[in-house]
Amino acid sequence: MIKIKNIALVCGISFSSLFFIACGSDEDTIKALALEDCKKYADEYVLSKKTMLTNENLYEKVANTEIISIQKNGLKDEKDKYGAECQITYIANIDTDYQKKGEEVKLSNKFSYKKENGEWKSYNSLFGL
Repeated sequence: MIKIKNIALVCGISFSSLFFIACGSDEDTIKALALEDCKKYADEYVLSKKTMLTNENLYEKVANTEIISIQKNGLKDEKDKYGAECQITYIANIDTDYQKKGEEVKLSNKFSYKKENGEWKSYNSLFGL
């Protein structure tokens, strides 16, 4: 009985996605994985985008990343698949037709996950994430 309480306490107070994966529901796990993928996408892909003419970075920094939706695939043969959409808020680095320097710019990206051998894996995500 004491061990069960300790496990619940560790699961309840931890903010690490690894504990969500170990202790949470499938949706908690997908949310944690999607948030990690979203942050990776924001850092590695979008922050490296440059203009064609001046070779300046379009975005200065990431202001926020959040998961805005999680959807379970309803197909019978694909019961262990989920989709997640994240929204990334950036601070514009330069003026363009669509943004002014210093303004917040919101972009979104979708990620897909499936369960293989009891473990959730990313698949069909844009840009190889």
